[in-house]
Amino acid sequence: MTCHKRNVKCTLLTEDGASIAATNTCTSYSFCERERLGVPSGEGYDLCGSVHAEMAALAKAHDQEVDIRGGIAVIEGHSYVCPDCAFALESAGIRKIVINLRGVDL
Repeated sequence: MTCHKRNVKCTLLTEDGASIAATNTCTSYSFCERERLGVPSGEGYDLCGSVHAEMAALAKAHDQEVDIRGGIAVIEGHSYVCPDCAFALESAGIRKIVINLRGVDL
């Protein structure tokens, strides 16, 4: 199930042309704790039961043994990447994050 609040997709594009795509998934099937408490977007991730699309894409690339170093992450459905996901993408070797068609160099 995708996030109760927002559907986000992350596509990792490798230097050799491969692509790995994943969406966010929510572990809570009945309600969103952040929404119930009125927590603004970008805050309260400790309350969130979802796996962010960026983390899901990184896990998928790892499982498929795809080398993503030097690649690009394209984010759809959100206007930013949370600090934990940005750190994970950078640590994995992603050189650029594209959000809403604008690039952000790491």
